[in-house]
Amino acid sequence: MRSSRYKLLITSIILHLTFAIIAWNGHLTSARASTDRGAFGSDISYVLLPGGALHSADREGIVALPIGPGVERFIEEDGILFYLRVEDGKTIAGRWMRGDTGPLELALGRFDSTPWRLRGSGKTLYALYGDGDTDEGILYSADFNAEKLLQRKGVLDFTLYRARPVLLERSGPELRCVIGEIRIAILLTGKPRFLDSHDPRMLSVSDGSRTEIVDAETARTVYRYAEGVRYRTPGAHNLEVEAIDDTPGLPSGRMIFYKVLINGIEAGRTDTGPAQTRRVSRHAVAAGEYLLVAMERWELNLRRERYERANNIMQPEPLRLFVPEGLVLRILLYCDGRSYRVVTGPAVETVSE
Repeated sequence: MRSSRYKLLITSIILHLTFAIIAWNGHLTSARASTDRGAFGSDISYVLLPGGALHSADREGIVALPIGPGVERFIEEDGILFYLRVEDGKTIAGRWMRGDTGPLELALGRFDSTPWRLRGSGKTLYALYGDGDTDEGILYSADFNAEKLLQRKGVLDFTLYRARPVLLERSGPELRCVIGEIRIAILLTGKPRFLDSHDPRMLSVSDGSRTEIVDAETARTVYRYAEGVRYRTPGAHNLEVEAIDDTPGLPSGRMIFYKVLINGIEAGRTDTGPAQTRRVSRHAVAAGEYLLVAMERWELNLRRERYERANNIMQPEPLRLFVPEGLVLRILLYCDGRSYRVVTGPAVETVSE
């Protein structure tokens, strides 16, 4: 018994020293730190040795896996290892689980960088790679069972729910969370990404300063929060339109207002005043729906002493917007004298500490 304990102690010390040496030289990668969620609670770790040789590590020691060299990225999901390795400049997607004599592999392509995110489920590996200098990427899926490769462009980030990918994509200025055939509007303005979560049903989407939580089962946003601000809740109105001429130099002296049309029907107008001051209009509209909002610019004709609709060149484009439940949606319209810039998002109030 004493000999057995002594042997176990020596093995444990050697194992920890091996981990320390590999980590010190920058060659250790754990499955939990590899990407995204990984497999919580697993009693086996996986490490990369120099040359991209993937090994398993437990109390018995470090064991080489039957996977070729050149592994650059891997993740363990539900006891299955998914990985990407490079051979002769080509990236190969692979899948292996304990008990398999060898891995399943598919050639993915040639890439100049590592993927933004790697996930796997069942017999399919998903890898998101950057697409040029944009913040959009290409999502590759490798189906080892059907030996089939697919790709989808325009993906900002992805995660998995019930073994299927959930995507973040843009449609024009609108950010969407895509769950199957359902599109959920996300009201973030920065670069969004999915945050890690122990509950796959609750999808946390953040741009670094604001976060929205989507219930994947009901396909609805259930909570929003942000540091230093409080989201305004609807009262008599849940839609605000603000417009201002943001032009360089001295004030133009123009007097203007904007008519607001919602779904083609005139719903009101902003107050009238100098172009360089904010013109505001507030409305109560149906929440949880998409609306078409158009704003018509009217200017004072001094010679005729009346307000006239500005020519079509000076009219902003209509907006198709989703009005969230429980929030006030704010539309900021900036005119520089030649074109318009539109910023939309929930109205917030600063929280004083």
